[in-house]
Amino acid sequence: MAELAGIVAILFGLYFVYEEIQQNGVIAKAELISQNIQRRSELNEQFRSPVFVNLYLKGIRTPDELDEIERLQLDRYFRERLSLVNFEFYNYKLGLFDEFSQMARSVARNNFLSGYGRAWWNIRRKTHAPAVVKVIDDEIAKHEGFDAHAKFDAEILHEIDSL
Repeated sequence: MAELAGIVAILFGLYFVYEEIQQNGVIAKAELISQNIQRRSELNEQFRSPVFVNLYLKGIRTPDELDEIERLQLDRYFRERLSLVNFEFYNYKLGLFDEFSQMARSVARNNFLSGYGRAWWNIRRKTHAPAVVKVIDDEIAKHEGFDAHAKFDAEILHEIDSL
């Protein structure tokens, strides 16, 4: 009887350890997602600056007119955006994120379709995991020649005109 009670106690102990590990995994995943959201928020805050928006549009439309400081600013921005993609991919490979391509699709569409961002990606793509490169390249190919900002702006103007 004592041995049976001991085995049952060990099984309950193992079950509680299992539950604790599961709970810690959920907490870790929530913290990682929170960090990701915080980093996105910080980048979006930078994008609110009219000076940066003008620089960004200049990089898309007339990249040959960027001076060295402007190129460095865009480089930093693109590196940060791509680091979010790598963060998502790393955590996806660990099994912490259910999907990998969400951030990559956004970064590809908004940053690497044209101008300086496209040239920047063509150089940087050589240094990233093939799965990351494939998702970004597929998204670029899907939207080739598409100016998301101009299309969205045109849709807003059309909506205003119809009011």
